[in-house]
Amino acid sequence: MKTEKFIPPERHVGLIEGTTLAGAAGFFASVLTNPLDIAKVRMQVQRAEGYVTGKSGEHARFGYKNVFHGVYSIAQNEGFLSLFKGNESDCILV
Repeated sequence: MKTEKFIPPERHVGLIEGTTLAGAAGFFASVLTNPLDIAKVRMQVQRAEGYVTGKSGEHARFGYKNVFHGVYSIAQNEGFLSLFKGNESDCILV
């Protein structure tokens, strides 16, 4: 996408404005991707522990079908803010 559609070529974006826009872009990117990363890491931990969902007799630690199901399950069972708490408790695989 060409930036000329949004910013005319004769307009100069200053340091403060550019820094503010870059910070806002980073903030929104992390808000959108962190919940997906939480679910992805939990699914990786589940797989590393040897659980496969759907097999009879085995119960998966988290039981997510896919990343979006994981995000939905985390928000519903643990609360919306738990999507942003981090992965420190899920990454202990010694």
